[in-house]
Amino acid sequence: FGFVLFAQAQWRRPVAFTNHTYARRRWLYRWAARRPGMFTTLLTRAMADYYGLPLDGDRVRVISSCCADAHFAAPLHPRRPANPDGGPLCLVGVGSLVRWKNWRLLPAALALLDPAERTRLQVRIVGPTLQLADSQACERELRAEVDRHRLTEQIQLVGAKAAVADELRRSVSTLQEHAENLKR
Repeated sequence: FGFVLFAQAQWRRPVAFTNHTYARRRWLYRWAARRPGMFTTLLTRAMADYYGLPLDGDRVRVISSCCADAHFAAPLHPRRPANPDGGPLCLVGVGSLVRWKNWRLLPAALALLDPAERTRLQVRIVGPTLQLADSQACERELRAEVDRHRLTEQIQLVGAKAAVADELRRSVSTLQEHAENLKR
């Protein structure tokens, strides 16, 4: 980011900056967005709010395209069920614990289900809590909601893992098994 600011100031050329993270020095991003010739793109409206950047349609924009259509072009390959005993349907969410990902919606949604339906689901959130006060508060609040709704058996905050692909494979296999059970 420092190089972008340096280049823009030295060469006086327009610079397009795409921000993919939550930085600590929010004032710096607000200052940079006001500079002539600086065009900032953020991933979500919540990220713009975090930085205190008003969306003006020209210099500060949000483009949220977190999942490309190409991911849905090919069919899922059938896999052997990982859980042949008919255990719960396992859903895996991957990503850092930050507010804009709306992890808080999971306990709220599961709390609306009948208790018997809840036992048929398991949600595993795989991702780190960042060294940011807001991320740490997000984790505390999410854990409090899980406890308040008595969902500790259904929602697990796994933390950072090197083997994220294994978690996803386990989930896809369980989804395949669940779909086969629904056909019966």
